[in-house]
Amino acid sequence: AESSAITALILFLILFPADRPSDLILIAFAGILAIASKFLVTVHGRHLFNPAAFGAVLIGLFGWGASWWIATSAMLPVVAVAGLLVVRKTRRAELVTLCLLGFYMTLGITSADTTAFQALTSWPIVFFATMMLTEPLTLPARKGVQIVEALVVGALLTVPFHLGPLYSTPELALLIGNLFGAAFGAKRLYRLTLEEKTEMSPGVFDFAFSSDRPVSFVPGQYLEWTVPLTGATDARGNRRTFTVASSPGEDRVRLGVRIPEKPSAFKRSLSTMKTGDILFGSNLGGEFTLPSDPTK
Repeated sequence: AESSAITALILFLILFPADRPSDLILIAFAGILAIASKFLVTVHGRHLFNPAAFGAVLIGLFGWGASWWIATSAMLPVVAVAGLLVVRKTRRAELVTLCLLGFYMTLGITSADTTAFQALTSWPIVFFATMMLTEPLTLPARKGVQIVEALVVGALLTVPFHLGPLYSTPELALLIGNLFGAAFGAKRLYRLTLEEKTEMSPGVFDFAFSSDRPVSFVPGQYLEWTVPLTGATDARGNRRTFTVASSPGEDRVRLGVRIPEKPSAFKRSLSTMKTGDILFGSNLGGEFTLPSDPTK
């Protein structure tokens, strides 16, 4: 539900405002295309493209492209504050900085007479980098690939090009970045079935899952665990990032977690899981690992 609301809000902020009923139908169609892409355009069980960018690109083929009306000097203070909050929450400051670097590097070549401030108010770079590029489910798993993708996408924002009927736009640049990330840093979605739950000590549990596909990881890496919530939800939602507690040689995927007396909605739902229940693992990553050189 949160994902759909966020996608709808992004489309509202970047598409041309509607003043006729037929326009509203096209905008609704963009929303349908955006959400449908999450189920129909997938790789390894994960959606490939940023949903809002996908909907905006396809609706552009019908003559209703994105205006990015949010990118104005009047809206910049609001966008900047909201963007900083998103970057702080997602810890993507480095990604956004590199996107800006790629943007200004090519801007100096393609539009040398444009000042840095003019670029901030006439291009949607701040909204684009903080609100859309940081979308976690379409970012590549490896940090090195993320860095290259951010630089490439930022550079494409100011480079004129076209691919058949598609002409250079910020949303098309993001889709190209998504393709790059999928090609060189693809993520997988793991369907995990609970096989055993053991209370190791008071309040500390070991959950052992079987996976629908092999989970290849390095000790010290983590998964993002998504559980179906039971009962009331809370502001923290149904996703958490926890280290994979099993050995890479094990057949089962383990999660070790402490569940307090007053748990969050996530931990309450986790604690009520029974053998055969299913949750999902994704976004395998992390660099808190031993060096590849054993002499170090």
